[in-house]
This record gives sequence, C-alpha cells and structure tokens, in this order.
Amino acid sequence: MAANFTPLISYMKSAFQRWAALPLSPLGRINRVKMNILPKFLYLFQSIPLFLPKSFFKNTDKLILSFIWAGKTPRVKKFSLQRSRLSGGLALPNFMYYYWAANIQKLVLWVQAPSLPWCHLEAQSCISISLPALVFSSLPIALSQYTDNPVVCTSLKIFYQFRRHFKSISASTMAPICNNHLFPPSFMDSTFSLWEKKGLKCLEDLFINNVLANFSELSSSFSLPPSHLLRFFQIRHCVSSLFVGFPSLPTKSAWEEVFKLNPHKRGIISQIYATIWSQDDSYNIKIVGAWEEELGLELEDDYWGRALDNIRTTTSCARLSFIQFKVVHRAHLSRSRLSKIYPNVPDMCENCKLSACNLSHMFVLCPKLQTFWNSFFGTMSDILKIKLDLCPLIAIFGVSSQCQPLNHEQASVVAFASLLARHRILLSWTSPQPPSISVWLRGLMFFLKLEKIKYNIRGRGDSFLGKWQQFIIYFNDLHTLEVD
Repeated sequence: MAANFTPLISYMKSAFQRWAALPLSPLGRINRVKMNILPKFLYLFQSIPLFLPKSFFKNTDKLILSFIWAGKTPRVKKFSLQRSRLSGGLALPNFMYYYWAANIQKLVLWVQAPSLPWCHLEAQSCISISLPALVFSSLPIALSQYTDNPVVCTSLKIFYQFRRHFKSISASTMAPICNNHLFPPSFMDSTFSLWEKKGLKCLEDLFINNVLANFSELSSSFSLPPSHLLRFFQIRHCVSSLFVGFPSLPTKSAWEEVFKLNPHKRGIISQIYATIWSQDDSYNIKIVGAWEEELGLELEDDYWGRALDNIRTTTSCARLSFIQFKVVHRAHLSRSRLSKIYPNVPDMCENCKLSACNLSHMFVLCPKLQTFWNSFFGTMSDILKIKLDLCPLIAIFGVSSQCQPLNHEQASVVAFASLLARHRILLSWTSPQPPSISVWLRGLMFFLKLEKIKYNIRGRGDSFLGKWQQFIIYFNDLHTLEVD
C-alpha cells in the first residue's frame, strides 16, 4: 500500500490544491474527480489485488468531499451525489464500490473462463477444492486451509469484504456440486464428477420450477441410473442444511447475477458497479416517504421516476440541474429543519406565520405563494392552450399527474418552466415578499436564449422552434414587463 496507494493519495491532495483556485461549480468538481482521479485508482484496482480496509475509502471520501464543497460543510448527502444520473444522482464515483467491482471482474473470469492460463494457474494453487466453491461459499471461511496463493487469498478476502458489507453471508445456489467443501461427499465419490458431465454442475441445477426436484425428475432430465439414489439423498441433505425455505429455490441476490455477465464484454466493470448500487435503494425510500408525508399524497413509482429523470433531462445548464437535484433530494434548509438544529428557531413560516414550515410549505403550500403559483399555472395554460390546475407535483418536481396528462413536448416545457419558478422561490427564500410572475418570465426569456444557442450548436434549430414556438409567440404579444 505504501508503494502504490500512498503516492496516489499525495497526488490527489496536491491536485485538489491546484484546482481549488479554479472557478468550478460542484458539478464541475465532480467531473474533475471522474476524469482525472478515478482512472488512476482504477488502474491500481485492476492491477493489484491489495486488500484495503473501509477506513481507507472513508478518508479518501473526506478529501474528495472537501474539494467538491470547497472546504465548506457538505449540503447534500454523499450517497445522493454518488448515485448514477439515471437514479437521480450526480455520478460522483464511489471508490469503494469501484474497488469491489474491479476485483469481482477477475472472479467472474474464474467462473466463466476457467481455461484462461492465469485462471488455470490460480485454480491449481487450491488444494482439492475449486475456485467457484470458495467464491459461492457461506461465510466465514478459513482460506488458509484451501490455498496459500496470496493473489487468490487477497482476491477472495476483498470479495468477502464486499459480501459482508451487504450482509450476504449465506452460500449461493451457484456453488458447484463437485470439489465443494460444503459438500464433503463430492471429494470422496467420483459419481458426482459424472453428474457434472451430464449437466448437474451447480446446486441450482437440482431445482426444477423453483423447487428441489425429486430423484425421478432428475433421472429423467439428466439420465441418472437408479444406483445414484443414495447420492441424491446426500446432496438433498446438504441443500436442506444450507438454505432457508427448503425445498424452494432461494431468491438470488444482485451480486450472484453478476457471475452470469459476459466477462469479455466491454464495460464489464461499469456493469458490476451498477449492480452493486442496485442492492441499496433505502435512501430513495426515505426521501419519497418524507415528501409523501408533507404533501399528504402517495408518490407512485412512475411519478418518482420522472422526478429523478428531470434532474438530468430538463436542462443542460449545470447550475439549474444542480438546483433541481437539491430540490428533489431535500437539500435546502426549511424552518422545520432549522428548528431541530437550533432550539431558538421556531418551526413557523416567517411570511404566513403558520407552523410546520417544511419544504413543501416553503415551495408551494404557503398561502403567500398562491398568487405566484396561480399566475404560473394560468400563464402555462394560456401558452400551451390546455387547462393546468395548481399541482404540487409540477410545482416541486416538474411532473404532471394522471389527471393532467401532457405529451412529451408539453411535459418538457412544463418541467423547464417550473424549474425556473422554483429557482425564483429559492432566490427569495428568506424574503418577506414572494417572487413575482414578471421576474419569472424575465428569467425564462433569458434562459430560452441559452437554450436556443444550445440547439443551434447541435444543428437542431428546427427542434427548438417546434418546442418553444408557443412561448415565443406569447412573449412577442406581451407588453413591457413591470419592474419589481
């Protein structure tokens, strides 16, 4: 570690000091980490099976977050930043997950391509046991009993660290029948090698229609003679002792599906990384629950999925995208949240003097904001030539409910316009006066100019007119906007 990762950490610290003077937004700093730091770590992760404790990644994350937030207190949870953009995050690399993914990629080759020279060499270092048996074993396991190869031991130690992190310590049905320490008869009876040649290779092959097959079913499917009945009883006893819910087939965890991927396909580490992320969705559940409690409605999966999509699809402006990200992930400080931090701050809206001043109240439910939102929805109705009623889902997330269906172009326009409305509310967050509709329109006109430049650069000027023509006509018919 001292010869490989310590110099890399020193380089990262010096790079952060150089970049600190650059006028970068948090998104820009995240992209710096992705493009300049991550590849250097990935090179070592893939080259050296070196066991790193979780404390190493904890300290690395502290350095990265300090750089992203310019030394200030982080305003958004690290977990939210690290989620993929498709999941509503900003794709800040999770170095520990990449470390696990790079190591698991080698283990997938153990399972899928055992004929590779280096895989064969590492398999030979194991004493009367197969590498897949060690990969899919229950934990804990004393590796020193089965191999003294430091590369194999370290690779498995890293993999077991990953499994313990996600509390997946049970054996897998992908474990082989032959040369498996969990099934001692496989070492003493060559009959099980014959089973392997007939297609009975893994424990999951013993199941038919998600239930452990009886001997007659296996005999019919794999041409087993009646003399193998005793062996069937032995393997059935092993399966019953390993898996809860016997005789039903256990549900596969996400990490088990990784071993069915094509290890030679480009981007395999990214696929494994995404699979690791898919195992933990508890944070999204917590956020959705908080919004549902405040709004008094149920956020269906479709609505929440579109709200997450809007973070990356509403606009190409990094600043506005980051605003939408912070809104969805509840990063702003409401009076309710401040009252829990500071006992002397009352949980009361400064404008309407009503209690329970949570984020939903400050974005849409405050009576002082009703004039602004009524004007917003009235203006959007006039422009789009449809009836749009005041909807909290549009006001906060930019998504419409089933009672107000919009086509793709209309939904895109409403998402962008409502994002700028939320931007105006945030700018007057602590002001006693609510934002005015004229200021919102002026801001919308300004950002439409930037959108037009973007479309023209991409050679899609006609698409811009098709999308925003109704807005342009509306603006041309407007009288001079009042000064606020």
